[in-house]
Amino acid sequence: QYTGRKGEPVMGKCIYRAATIGGFHTWRDFHAVIQNSEIVGSPTPNTNYVEVPGGNGHIDLTEALTGDVTYSNRTLTFELVMKTSPSLWPQIESRIYNSLHGKAVQVILDEEPSHYFYGRVTVESSARSRTAGQVNLSVDCEPYRYEIQETSVTFTGDAERQYVLTNDRMWVVPVITASKACSMVYGSSIIRLEEGEQKIADCILKEGDTQLYIFGDASVTFRYRKGCL
Repeated sequence: QYTGRKGEPVMGKCIYRAATIGGFHTWRDFHAVIQNSEIVGSPTPNTNYVEVPGGNGHIDLTEALTGDVTYSNRTLTFELVMKTSPSLWPQIESRIYNSLHGKAVQVILDEEPSHYFYGRVTVESSARSRTAGQVNLSVDCEPYRYEIQETSVTFTGDAERQYVLTNDRMWVVPVITASKACSMVYGSSIIRLEEGEQKIADCILKEGDTQLYIFGDASVTFRYRKGCL
């Protein structure tokens, strides 16, 4: 049971499908239930095909520029339903508008607490019918789900040892912090690392394992946030 006397919601675990949008939990803060079953839309791949005059088929240039597929934004939709009354509805409606409408937010689904989406909220519509109210939201989100916990890995320089960094679907350039100046072998390149924090544009962690060596008496920390579709 998660309701108190007179049906008042109890702050705590939610037995309904819920999400945290911009720091506001749909159940604990708005006493709203997510009515729709399909929340997360699919991001569309940004394809690039060139027709060959006089030839068959076409040339696929989708990955020609970046070496990977890019994606358009994805849409998250929420149909929030709550109990209300004619006297309370204007306050509830106003609170949701003021808290979320037009704002860029993180969205964390209760069923997937280790990841978040990032996008801008639009309150599409709101209506009341007798003792029930409904507010429809959409969130125009970046295509990837991001891990809430940033990955941080530290290696100590050793010319004889190979190190491995593991990444998810989204390519990322890590923030590299070296305790002192040293060198790193990444792929077929030797990269000079300066003491302190830096980003090397050519050091890209692709999906899967990236192997590297560190030369020099230094500790090197790699920080990056994984993303998946």
